[in-house]
Amino acid sequence: MRATIKAQLIVMATRERSGLVRRVVGSVTDRVIHSSPIPMMVVPPDNEYDIGQWVPRSIIVPLDGSELAKTALAHAEAVERAAMIPITLVRSVSVPTTFGADSYGGIPSEFPNCAEEDIKAVELYLDEIAIRLRARGHQIGIHVGTGHPPNEICRVSWETENAMVVMTTRGASGLTRWVVGNVADSVIRLSGVPVLVIPPGHRSLTPAPEILD
Repeated sequence: MRATIKAQLIVMATRERSGLVRRVVGSVTDRVIHSSPIPMMVVPPDNEYDIGQWVPRSIIVPLDGSELAKTALAHAEAVERAAMIPITLVRSVSVPTTFGADSYGGIPSEFPNCAEEDIKAVELYLDEIAIRLRARGHQIGIHVGTGHPPNEICRVSWETENAMVVMTTRGASGLTRWVVGNVADSVIRLSGVPVLVIPPGHRSLTPAPEILD
């Protein structure tokens, strides 16, 4: 179909069956996400989200430190230019919630220190990208979370007016899979906001070289 009509974007809604919202793996939407060579906008069911009346007011871009995840930035930039709305860069840091006792029965102090260092490193990473994007005229904010990545992405989307998420389907240099069944699937199922999914092989838009440095 894409070859026939030269589509550049697919827009599909998640499904509703028998009054129960079915944002499901195994649905037509899921299969299209897996197979589509072009970006796909996934929107919630009509009874949850009046997409006909919806106007985006913010863009959320989850990043995981990989170059591949950064490819979503070019698409976010294109939307930002068209709609003149801010972009928020989001990344989550895994912080231990419980600690084992050391040989003396105490709590190892290095664990909180390591977590704090990780947070600072992520803040620096996002700040560097934000500075480069601001220099290109974009409105950029950053958010560093300490929870499970899908939960943090969803939380930011809930706390942001009329948000849409732009994200890639694979990340962490090929080691962590942001695929349906993992982070991207969780965000699509739980966020309740439109999600623009960028397939790993899509290169019609690429960030400026200085963003990828």
